Amino acid sequence: MKYLLFTFIMLQAFIAGANPTVFSGRFTGHQPVTEIKATLWDISEGYRNVALGTVKKQELVIDENGGFKLLLNPKKYGFYKLTYAVKGRPGSIDFFVRPNQDVFAKLSVSDAEVALDLTTGINEETKSLYNANHAVGPIIRNIYKGNKNPDSVKLELGQIKQLFAKVKADYKGKSPFVKEYLDLAAFFQYTSVLYDYPGFYKAQKKNKETTWVMQASYYDDGYDYKKYLNHEGVMLQLDAPIFWLDQYIKVNKKTADDTDKAKVLDDDLQSAYLLVSNQNLRDAYSFYKLKAYIKATKGISFNEETEKIVFNNLHKIKDTAYSNAILANLQKAKTMLAGAEGFKSALENTDGKPAFFKQYAGKYLYIDVWATWCGPCKRERPYLDELAARYKGKNISFVGVSIDNPNQKQKWLDMVKAETNNNIDQLFAGSASAFVKYYDITAIPRFLIFDREGKLLQYDAPRPSDTKVTVLLDRLLETKNN
Repeated sequence: MKYLLFTFIMLQAFIAGANPTVFSGRFTGHQPVTEIKATLWDISEGYRNVALGTVKKQELVIDENGGFKLLLNPKKYGFYKLTYAVKGRPGSIDFFVRPNQDVFAKLSVSDAEVALDLTTGINEETKSLYNANHAVGPIIRNIYKGNKNPDSVKLELGQIKQLFAKVKADYKGKSPFVKEYLDLAAFFQYTSVLYDYPGFYKAQKKNKETTWVMQASYYDDGYDYKKYLNHEGVMLQLDAPIFWLDQYIKVNKKTADDTDKAKVLDDDLQSAYLLVSNQNLRDAYSFYKLKAYIKATKGISFNEETEKIVFNNLHKIKDTAYSNAILANLQKAKTMLAGAEGFKSALENTDGKPAFFKQYAGKYLYIDVWATWCGPCKRERPYLDELAARYKGKNISFVGVSIDNPNQKQKWLDMVKAETNNNIDQLFAGSASAFVKYYDITAIPRFLIFDREGKLLQYDAPRPSDTKVTVLLDRLLETKNN
């Protein structure tokens, strides 16, 4: 009997613990609500999940009255970020979510600005996050818009310290997590602007003739940075430490020479290893820097020394999820090197039939990756037409590949039919297609050149408006048997 009673109690406890957390709310004050797009992101695991792309998200389905409702299953307390766009203008609000504690978010919209009502359905932790983030944004925007002398900006930055101290003092909850978060946020917000602003100020055209001299004491901020950098837990709920560390290293560089990108990468990472003993932060920063370096060098083969730098630093990452992701990025980068096999899956032609790059075998292939919404792509179009006409009848084919959203396919079709050019074939891939993923297309226009066997020659070929393109194509076509 005792066993049965114990089992029943445990079962009830399990059922109670398994109850989903209801995240609901309403957008008010804006019509039509169809102009509001919103997504809720689970960022309770912090930077690691964001960096690795494993963050869970849910799109809000907003009814005709602006209402929405989501069921969550948080494993622990932590942050959720509601991102939104009203009339295309983006924004975000952070929520502190606990298991089995429902959230009701009343959001008022006025001229694409969204405000959170703190009087109902919102816990004290979320109120503190909102009050801090809502107040610090205008301070920072005012600093950057004002074109102020960096010395005066440093004085204004004191407002950030005061703001976070006040929010912390006003916090009525008991979570040490949130108090620690507010301390860390104050440090990273203050110092990030402090390190970034002088470079921003000097880069403005209106300040080119201004002689502002930085004093040696400018970067003295009164903080013990090691205390913050070697924090565990709360700190890695933020991405700020990664970018702060990058800025700190940048302003403390002993040399301004940045011509050797691999050497710069290695110097930055070695500096980080000396500054930071926290292995989690070391791993996160190494991942951030290595991933950025690989992305910046797409289509470029590593020499032996560069490869040694990359792999030496890769081996210092203890978190296998990060290192495996870097290895996957390196493998992916091989598809963008000269000599790599071309994309083999089918695209779609203007008749809606499958088309393959292999049908152009025997000729060189110049591909224009574009979309109907891309202004720079459209500006290249007249030059591409001229290029195709110049090489008509020669051993080279010109093909446009659209990466428009699939629901814009008809717009693409109407545009290419209205601007018919018989010298250029037009194919449709789509915005999230295998083609886009295969070539890691993150920015357009992009131009690719393939040899007569369908192998990649150049991942980042000259644009039609660049005179270098005719020099390159003439050289290819002058080769024997072309």
